[in-house]
Amino acid sequence: MNMSTEPPISVTPLLAADLAYIHDLIVAEQARTKSSRHLQQKAPPAILERIASSTPLSAQAIAADIAHEYRTSALRWTQRAWARNEIGKNVHYSDPEATCWCLGGAIKRRVPYYACDRIFQAFGRALVELRTSWPSSDFVGWQDQPERTVGDVIALCDKVAQS
Repeated sequence: MNMSTEPPISVTPLLAADLAYIHDLIVAEQARTKSSRHLQQKAPPAILERIASSTPLSAQAIAADIAHEYRTSALRWTQRAWARNEIGKNVHYSDPEATCWCLGGAIKRRVPYYACDRIFQAFGRALVELRTSWPSSDFVGWQDQPERTVGDVIALCDKVAQS
C-alpha cells in the first residue's frame, strides 16, 4: 500500500469579499448575456449555492432600506425604467452611472438574481394586503402608473418592512 506523505488538501472557506466579487461577476455576466438561464448553465452550482447560503436577505430589511433611501431623497425614485442616469436616460439597474431606480430596480440592485423572485413575491403580497384598486400583485406595473407617488411606494415598502 502506497501511503502519501503529502498533507491533505485544505479548502479555505470563501470570504465575504470573495462572495461579493463572485456575485459581481455573475451580475456582470447576466447583464452581458441578458439571460439568467444561460448564466446558471455556466456558473458552477456549488458557487451559486454557497453565495445563496452566505447572503442572508430578508424582504423586510430590503424594504426598510429602500424606504429609507426614498425618504432621504425622493429623486432616487423613478418610473417606467429599472434605472436612469443623471440626464434621465434608461440604464441597467447595476450601471454605476444610475442615480435613481424604480422599486423593482431598487430591489434588483440590492439582491442577487437568485433571490429576486422571493423578494418580489413579498412586495406583491404586501400590495394585495394594502387593498389598493390595483387588480394584481404586480407592484412594478402598479408603481409605473402616472398617478403613483414616491409616498405610495414608501408606504408599500413600509408594509413589507412590517410584515
